[in-house]
Amino acid sequence: MTAPLIVGWKESCALPELGIVDLPVKVDTGARTSALHVISAALITPSDGPRRIRFEADLTGTGTQTYEAAAAESRMVRSSNGEVEERLAIRTRLVLGGMNRAVDITLTNRNDMRFPMLVGRTSLRRGVLVNPLQSFLVSRRVEPGGPAEPEDADISEHEVGDD
Repeated sequence: MTAPLIVGWKESCALPELGIVDLPVKVDTGARTSALHVISAALITPSDGPRRIRFEADLTGTGTQTYEAAAAESRMVRSSNGEVEERLAIRTRLVLGGMNRAVDITLTNRNDMRFPMLVGRTSLRRGVLVNPLQSFLVSRRVEPGGPAEPEDADISEHEVGDD
């Protein structure tokens, strides 16, 4: 049996099919699906090939860029504020430490969130464990921009208890 990959609650990942490296992500086992920040997204249905999604986002801090990826099935997702929305989803490769796999990622506006991407538990299944007390265990330290979320503070050892 292979040892599991142990990741921290925040890491940086690559989406190589999109040309993205060092993307700050929050690893969230409470979220079923992964989510990526986009400004806009549109489904493209060519007559001679598979469906694709074209979307715009500023994921690297260098300005808005246009990306295109294979379309996955759209999903109904309940966001952290309890609202349900239908989201377009892409299928692309996710590289996180030694993990390199095709995953589905929903597209949504995450302007009010600190991390441009959330990695949910379906992307982590099969051999990945999350250490919620650590950060950047398998990736280069890349801190996200945007407003701070309350849970974004690392927990120091003296704060861990049985409460």
